[in-house]
Amino acid sequence: MAMMTGPGTEKHIDELSKRVDFGFEQTNQRLGRVEDDVRALRTEMRAGFDQVHGEFTAVRGEMKAGFDQVHGEFTAVRGEMKGGFDQVHGEFGKVRDEFTAVRGEMKTGFDQVHGEFGKVRDEFTSVRAEMKAGFDGLQRQMTRFFAGTLGTIVAAVIVNVILSHS
Repeated sequence: MAMMTGPGTEKHIDELSKRVDFGFEQTNQRLGRVEDDVRALRTEMRAGFDQVHGEFTAVRGEMKAGFDQVHGEFTAVRGEMKGGFDQVHGEFGKVRDEFTAVRGEMKTGFDQVHGEFGKVRDEFTSVRAEMKAGFDGLQRQMTRFFAGTLGTIVAAVIVNVILSHS
């Protein structure tokens, strides 16, 4: 069965068709404007990202320069400390050499004192020997004196006894 359409219906369909076409045209125009806006936003965003990237690159460069400067200063301080330690080490070497010299001088002095003590000991030994010889001589002389005195006393007692019995 065929459908029958009237002259008003076709006119109405043509009108609707024109409206749909007009709507699609407007939608296409709006879509074009939206695409243009999106492209513009993309370009702005890309420019913004490029600017941020450039700023980050600049900050990174400044930070690297700062770190390099700090590294340089630490290297200088390290060099100064090493120089100071080398100087202290040198001074300790001088002190050690001075102590070695003083030790040598003290050993020489102690050796001399030891030698003098040896001389004093020898002198005391000599004086002791002389005193011993003097005391030995005195003792012999006193022994002779006492022996002579004792002999005289014994002789006197004997003479006295003999004379008293006679």
